[in-house]
Amino acid sequence: MKAFFASGKYFILIDYLLYVALIIITGWTVYQLVNAPVKERLTQMRYRIKLKRSRITKKEVPLSKRSSLYRNIYFLLQSIKVSSNKHEPGSVSVYGFITFSICLGLLTFVLLLVKFQDAVVGLLVSSIVLVIPYTVLLVRLRGTRNTIGNSLISVLEILVHAYNASSNDMYQALKLTHASIKEPELRRLFIKLISDLQTSSNEEELRETIDLFIYTCGNLWAMRLGNIILKSYLHQENVLNALLQLQNQMINNAKMLEEEKAESFDAFTNSLLALVLFPVSLVGGYFVVRPRDWLHFQFGEKTTLFVFILTSVMVVVAFLVGLIIRKPKNDL
Repeated sequence: MKAFFASGKYFILIDYLLYVALIIITGWTVYQLVNAPVKERLTQMRYRIKLKRSRITKKEVPLSKRSSLYRNIYFLLQSIKVSSNKHEPGSVSVYGFITFSICLGLLTFVLLLVKFQDAVVGLLVSSIVLVIPYTVLLVRLRGTRNTIGNSLISVLEILVHAYNASSNDMYQALKLTHASIKEPELRRLFIKLISDLQTSSNEEELRETIDLFIYTCGNLWAMRLGNIILKSYLHQENVLNALLQLQNQMINNAKMLEEEKAESFDAFTNSLLALVLFPVSLVGGYFVVRPRDWLHFQFGEKTTLFVFILTSVMVVVAFLVGLIIRKPKNDL
């Protein structure tokens, strides 16, 4: 240790430490001097960006003035959580979905045109493929509607009691009703409804919120309930009698619904049977033509390949339609 101090390295170490301290003090001083102006500049930039976005949003065409096709796809995407927030511009999601469907149909058309050299066949099959994404979303929406429609009676009963207990305050009644719901789909629907009602800034947005609620439920009961909620929320009217009348009508209608379920289940069974029998028939065809090249016979000839593609598409479409009509919805 004495040798270390005697060698003069001690003073060199002190010099380095002083240099480091000087750099730290200088850096801290510069940071304090620059920090406030930079923060203010960043705040101004963020404010300008938000202001620019708000102007762009205001220039956007209102949903009520859009075409029926746009509104239908917009509500479809919103109802199955493809689009995250109704207050975010929905154009990208809607036009993105339309673009995807068109590209899928065009790709199918080009592939079939190259393979079969027949524009009519390509147009026919690609037209069917074009609507498959929309049909898939409808199947998902149909499942949601069945779940919501079958539970709407019990939810309406809770809403009536909550509305009466909250001194005819519809917003508080909806919050109390949501707290009592156990079905995940219904909870998600009411969370979105309550959130959108709270953040809606004008009557047009309120009506859009109710329209989305009605579309997601997909029946006339929901339309009447949505109009009752809108009347109570917008005009502060007492709608207890209207809720009670709607509840009684839904209970009477539920008794007639059981008779329709058997007929709808038969149609679903037929579509499911086609989905099972088609691959079974392919396996049976393999054993029938076993001495020959089955793969070449099935996929190497244009006629058999076209029949296989057309049958596959029709079986899938039939199954999707069967899923849609599997359960009749609780409606007027």
